[in-house]
Amino acid sequence: MVISVPTATPSNLVVLFFSQCLALSTVPAIVLIAGLVGARLNETAALATLPVAASVVGTALGTVPAAMVMRRWGRRAGFIGAMVAGSLFSMAAAIAILISHFWLFCLAILLMGIPVAFVQQFRFAAAESVSPDRAGQAISLLMLSGMVAAWLGPELATLAAESGELPLYSGSFLVMAILYLMAAATLFGYRNTGEHGRQVTSGGGSLFGLLTFPVVLAIAGGMAAYGVMSLVMTATPLELHHGHGYSLQATKVVIQSHIVAMYLPSLITGWLIGRFGCRRVMGAGLITLCISAAIALSGSSYDHFWLALIALGVGWNFLFVSSTTLLMAQVSGPDRFRIQALNDFIVFSIQALAAVGAGWVLAGFGWSILQWLTLPVIASVMLLFLRPISAQPS
Repeated sequence: MVISVPTATPSNLVVLFFSQCLALSTVPAIVLIAGLVGARLNETAALATLPVAASVVGTALGTVPAAMVMRRWGRRAGFIGAMVAGSLFSMAAAIAILISHFWLFCLAILLMGIPVAFVQQFRFAAAESVSPDRAGQAISLLMLSGMVAAWLGPELATLAAESGELPLYSGSFLVMAILYLMAAATLFGYRNTGEHGRQVTSGGGSLFGLLTFPVVLAIAGGMAAYGVMSLVMTATPLELHHGHGYSLQATKVVIQSHIVAMYLPSLITGWLIGRFGCRRVMGAGLITLCISAAIALSGSSYDHFWLALIALGVGWNFLFVSSTTLLMAQVSGPDRFRIQALNDFIVFSIQALAAVGAGWVLAGFGWSILQWLTLPVIASVMLLFLRPISAQPS
């Protein structure tokens, strides 16, 4: 079943969709290119994925400021400003490659992660633009932009990597600067909106008091989704390209397929949440992540990598979209900014730790051990399902 477009504020959803297509394209491009640049600028194998990790750290660091900016100046101003900043940071990364400065490149990539924290707020803006019963469909619709980003980012980055007389890969980041500027221009069509049909509560309560079990479950689901995905996806280009000698083109196909798998299920995820509830869809996501690890552990052929990364993407989608929908159903009014900031800070901090550790685990222990490490994370969230949950969206 294909999801329908929620009707409350369709113009906002269209603007957010196309803006995310452009801005989110930089994420798979960084995953594909940054590790290769790191290996080129620094001979220490364990540091090769540090630039990718720096991007995720930047996203984690940007989560709380993003929520504060949204609360103070509104989503429209925050979104546009972040996209312009992303363009400047992309140019700084290109300059770092030009002068062959590894640590400057890492700093530029870290700063590029901050606008991504603002892009992650797009899903909350989409949910706020519709009635509460359509939030899952709105989030799923927005997530479909990732399919465009999965193709657009790596394609443009690869085409620009060896363009002209510029040093290898510097052109890729100049393209990312242009993508951010195009996203900023698109966001001028966004209009700040209140929460449709939601009861607005005061924002003066204790943050600890807002951490009900459904909120904790939602945050834990997001942590597992991004932690497992980041650990495996960050290590994959290095394992394929350097560990097994596959070409950049072949590596790109695996990453693109993975990212398409992260977002294509959004065609049905919103409907599945409405039909079966958040908790069951979260469970399906956890099981699919286990299947991904099993495939990766069963062999080391190209097809094993490809299938494992596809399963990883599907599991991430089910778990992350359902966790976000569950979170949005719990808190409204001014309190939503604090919970959203806390959720994204925790989730993307875990993602950052996984990205930082990916290179170290891969270099020191290998691909199989990296896969085994994902299973305790999945199991810990599954344990939370032993406790009944009293509130989840229908």
